[in-house]
Amino acid sequence: MFEQNPMLRSALVVALLVGWTARTAAAEDRTDDVFTIQCLTFQGADAAARAKNCVESLKKTRGVKNSLIQTINRENEIAVCYGKYTRVFDRR
Repeated sequence: MFEQNPMLRSALVVALLVGWTARTAAAEDRTDDVFTIQCLTFQGADAAARAKNCVESLKKTRGVKNSLIQTINRENEIAVCYGKYTRVFDRR
């Protein structure tokens, strides 16, 4: 899917990098909030194959770190996620 349309792959990468916005931190010190960005979800009988194709396409994209791409298997879908971020809360 992404191999045939490099613009779609580029748009996905831009959405990954720009789509995350910082939120105002709480007044307590915490560093245990670790999260990732959910890029796409796939459902249906071919969900595993489509998710695999998505991951392989992302791995071929310049600027994307392969080690930060992951899939999360849920009850009725597979999510492709990117990144590992830690939210740090400041007392200011």
